[in-house]
Amino acid sequence: MKIEDESNAIRRLIVACSNSIYNTTGNNCEHFARYVATGKRESHQVQVAGLVGVLVGLAWVAAA
Repeated sequence: MKIEDESNAIRRLIVACSNSIYNTTGNNCEHFARYVATGKRESHQVQVAGLVGVLVGLAWVAAA
């Protein structure tokens, strides 16, 4: 991931470092890196895991 705006990335890095509470679904290392680089706090890994969970749930309901 390429950082386009370094000055804002540095500002976001300072903000992100002040939020030291780690959470696997809401504030993990991917959230941290994407927030610093882009300003968006998101994790594609968490999004995929949620989608897989929904699909497994739907398959389980359909099989019942």
